[in-house]
Amino acid sequence: METAQPTAHEASLLMRATMAITMIGIFIGIFFIFINIDLAIRTAAAFLVGVVGVISFIRHSVYYESDQVRMGWRQDHPEFQLEVGYANLTLGIWALVAAASG
Repeated sequence: METAQPTAHEASLLMRATMAITMIGIFIGIFFIFINIDLAIRTAAAFLVGVVGVISFIRHSVYYESDQVRMGWRQDHPEFQLEVGYANLTLGIWALVAAASG
């Protein structure tokens, strides 16, 4: 029985979600900068580093084969992608913690 070849579908959806969250974070950050600078920075950190970092972790670590196809960069040992994914997760979690704690 043949195994299904990975497609770029999942990674492309996650990349689009990353871009959408980035645009939302920039918009909300700019909107709040005129109201409350502290809230603007916390919101921007939560969206631009926190949520994007967690989504990037999922794309790089969970769907790494799909991400390889999306990038056109095939490798036999995905350790580098896993390492990048865990770095994204670390930054994302700390940004969410920092934004939540004020």
